[in-house]
Amino acid sequence: MAGVQMTSAGTFTIQFPQHLSSMEVQSAVDMLVVDGTPVEPLDAYRCLVLCEHASQVTRAGVLLFHTRLRSIARVVEVSGHARAEASAYHFPRAREERKHHRGWRHK
Repeated sequence: MAGVQMTSAGTFTIQFPQHLSSMEVQSAVDMLVVDGTPVEPLDAYRCLVLCEHASQVTRAGVLLFHTRLRSIARVVEVSGHARAEASAYHFPRAREERKHHRGWRHK
């Protein structure tokens, strides 16, 4: 919407290696949008993760620094409450909690 600026708790700019296929990049982006966190493409290999709430910053941080995303997506810039280091985001010790952070849902 033109003229309306979304308030943000923090953002992550992430970059993917150029050897990844567009399908692999999209799969990684899909992991981030699972809980409604908007991801805007900046170009074919860079995206902006827009976190409106602190809980989204935390979830995105865990995904980016403590899951398989860390091997394919590099955080190149942050703003707001987002931090560019893994130690800023608690990685769950309990197995069930780790599954939740990987996007696995149990019914």
